Amino acid sequence: MMIDFRYHLVSLVSVFLALAVGIVLGAGPLKGEIGDELNRQVQNLAAENAVLRTEVKTAQGAIGNRDSFTRAVLPQLVAGQLTGQRVVLVTLPGVDPDAVGSLADTLKGAGATVTGRVGVEDAWVEAAKAAQRDAVAATLAASSSASSASSASSASSVAALAANHPVAGVPVAPTRSPAPTVPGASGSGTTLATLLAQALVTR
Repeated sequence: MMIDFRYHLVSLVSVFLALAVGIVLGAGPLKGEIGDELNRQVQNLAAENAVLRTEVKTAQGAIGNRDSFTRAVLPQLVAGQLTGQRVVLVTLPGVDPDAVGSLADTLKGAGATVTGRVGVEDAWVEAAKAAQRDAVAATLAASSSASSASSASSASSVAALAANHPVAGVPVAPTRSPAPTVPGASGSGTTLATLLAQALVTR
């Protein structure tokens, strides 16, 4: 019992002694050095913060200038460039709705008619769905090469699968030109994109 009491007493004395030494050193010999170091850190942080604020302000100003310039010159640049053309917008997952709306307005300002919008689902680009896309692409490519009628039907199926909702009212031409080749592109992504384009783009 006496040993336990002495052990606790020594422990308490050590704790208070360490605390007292820390207070004495902090208020005495180390006071100036600690204070100077803290002041330097605060000044460095304040300088870095000021630099970051300046960079943000500069970037915001550049964006504002770019947008103002675009709004001023874009109508004159695109006016009449797409007169009589029909356009379908195909959007990938995560696209900014405001950017899509701005693009649609620009197309209309160029004289084009936006006939619809197709929103591609996440499965179109997800890495986990790669095997399924390969299987679908192989099946549809085989059907496409079998006959032009099968090509039109398969392409319409791809359009319906790719969209957030079924594509309605999109005419499909009875005959199709050979699928275009895309330099440097290969695999199921190119096949599905080609079939989707064939389903949406008509003569």
